[in-house]
Amino acid sequence: MLLILPLLIASCSTAQEEQPMKKQEKKVAQHQKKSGIDFDKAVFIDVRTPGEYAAGTFEDAKNIPLNELNSRMDELNKDDQIVVFCQSGARASNALQILEKNGFTNVINGINTAKLQSLEK
Repeated sequence: MLLILPLLIASCSTAQEEQPMKKQEKKVAQHQKKSGIDFDKAVFIDVRTPGEYAAGTFEDAKNIPLNELNSRMDELNKDDQIVVFCQSGARASNALQILEKNGFTNVINGINTAKLQSLEK
């Protein structure tokens, strides 16, 4: 009995030290879990044309048009989470397949800018 008492005290003090998540942290964690996207660390690649990209894109996205992806793959790091997106998701789907065939394992089709913005909030 005396051996069990210190263990119980230690487990209770550890549980009290854990702090609950703030509301905003919970919201971000839920969106990340739902979408699989780590908005703080992911690399966002807009695979639309330069003209479409210039008309507006997701914050901090890099433009690598789908027809240039094979020749510009060296600009991407295989260790990063890469989120590809376009206008409707079709070109992003093609980009995802190209990247996966070339050894990228953490690629997500983010569909389009509006979808990404809805997930980020």
